[in-house]
Amino acid sequence: MLGAEVEGLPLLVAKEVKRFFKKNIDWLVGAIREGQGDGTIENIGTPKSLAAMFLCSLEGAMVVGRGLAQDAGLHKIAATLIAVIVIAKLQR
Repeated sequence: MLGAEVEGLPLLVAKEVKRFFKKNIDWLVGAIREGQGDGTIENIGTPKSLAAMFLCSLEGAMVVGRGLAQDAGLHKIAATLIAVIVIAKLQR
């Protein structure tokens, strides 16, 4: 939620929000790069683009879940994202 309002936040808070997202993207990029390197993750995009897809999807699911006042099933969404990569690998 803070990411959506980052421009209206106090400078220090905005800086920490940006750092939070960068740290998560960096971690995901490393994990995806490693998985692509050992063949467990299909190379259907750059590590950075796949990391952004994962983070944006999960963050979006949290926002939608809050808006609907129900669990949006983050684990199901994460499993679906992983399945997309696995299916791409199997269809090769």
